[in-house]
Amino acid sequence: MKNFYKLLTILLTLPFFASNAATGNINLSGRILTDINGVTYDLGQLQADNTIIIFDFWATWCGPCLSSIPGLEEIWNDHGPLGDQTYVVFGIETDEETFNEQAIIDAYGIVTPVIVGDNSTSVKSNEFAYTGSIPYFTVVCPNGDWQDQTGGIGSTPTPLLNMGNSCGVTSSIVNDARMLEVKVEEDCPDSNTWIPILELKNIGSTSLTSAEIEVSVDGVLTETISWTGSITSSGVESVNASPVSFGGVGVQNVTANIISANGGVDDNALNNEASGAKSFNIAETLTLKLELIIDTYPEETGYEVKDENGTVVAQAIAGDFTNVTANPIIDITLPSFNACYTIELTDSYGDGSGGIIIKDDAGNVLLENTSAYTTLQTNKLYASEDSDGDGFTDVVEDLTGSDKDDANNTPDNYLDGVGIVDLENVMLFNVFPNPTKDIVNIKIETNNNVAVQVELLDVLGRTVLNTELNNGVASFNVSKLNKGIYIVSATSQGKAIATTSLVVN
Repeated sequence: MKNFYKLLTILLTLPFFASNAATGNINLSGRILTDINGVTYDLGQLQADNTIIIFDFWATWCGPCLSSIPGLEEIWNDHGPLGDQTYVVFGIETDEETFNEQAIIDAYGIVTPVIVGDNSTSVKSNEFAYTGSIPYFTVVCPNGDWQDQTGGIGSTPTPLLNMGNSCGVTSSIVNDARMLEVKVEEDCPDSNTWIPILELKNIGSTSLTSAEIEVSVDGVLTETISWTGSITSSGVESVNASPVSFGGVGVQNVTANIISANGGVDDNALNNEASGAKSFNIAETLTLKLELIIDTYPEETGYEVKDENGTVVAQAIAGDFTNVTANPIIDITLPSFNACYTIELTDSYGDGSGGIIIKDDAGNVLLENTSAYTTLQTNKLYASEDSDGDGFTDVVEDLTGSDKDDANNTPDNYLDGVGIVDLENVMLFNVFPNPTKDIVNIKIETNNNVAVQVELLDVLGRTVLNTELNNGVASFNVSKLNKGIYIVSATSQGKAIATTSLVVN
């Protein structure tokens, strides 16, 4: 259990509680803050640059503090370095007894600078009107005037922005197009083509009427879009890229980069690029094992497995794992093949849980997220059978243009990275798990006893790893390789007999 002080603090800082704002003035000249990554910030210079500063005094165990992350990040994204550059937000972690700051940053995807506070930190909460409750925010104008708020803001930044607006600061950026997001389609596949949607935002003070946008798929430039239109300041417009073909199991990254705005140079190059990834994982059996990575409070943890209609087909609720000391491993059975399922972690307290691992009945990892204090977010899994018994799941056959109902399907129909084999020699060719982040196994059965060499090639055709088949099996440890797509190539007597793609994530 959390100690009494922390429990009392949390009770005093419910997300919708806010005290009346106090005011004052502070001189930040000569003060430096260093974040957890070693980046330094000159607070006096920020004030001289006409920047509004928000200090967020928080702790990693404070639920309302963690619930305020979305609101703070909205301020950072819209008005920080990637936005109109009128604000900075500093999160000063106030509990010197905690050491899990980086785990929280990773789990919640915190993008604002985090400072691990101690007695030497140049800005302290007691310099303002802090009364002992967190989260505690102060909004400091360039002239040093400040206002404060005690209590969380959730996903609504309005209270802090209202304080900042009183500073009278306006952006000096005139010409700034921002690539806000690259939207991708549902993870589970419907077809082998999809259309990336680019979200273009105007951060500048003048209307955005044109932009040149380069689109790349897995690092290869595929098109340059010459967009024209009219987006007013702070407005957003969706731009469709050309259809992209998805080659099979794994991850496909699409990147959009603005190379010019309004016919000239963009005033802020920091926000010109965004990426999106389309991916899915396949379960070849309906029987799975779900491992919950528990944290210190397992009684808060649960999970839900839902079908495409949102119907819960398996679940555990808060309290089911009270007093559990080891990761529970649960057998679940999916209702049917050729369907998409979502697996969600639940946490009754709201400060996250340990993570989740999904394995098939052979022990192969299909999904894994083991970041500490994960507030997961949906994992997607597609259950696909091999209805014609050719060694390729139906969904892979569909995505490569084959007909899953065609009993005459043969593996040489599967092109573009799904797998090409020499039917004269190879009876079985299986690469698993795929995608992987550590060990990949290769199983090959041939109709003769010739030696088989297996190579792992990068996208340029260079050999990264190689080995020889031993009793029909080989394996590679890819944990030290860069993420991306590789080629598994099997050769015998100088002839390529099987190839397939491998995704390292």
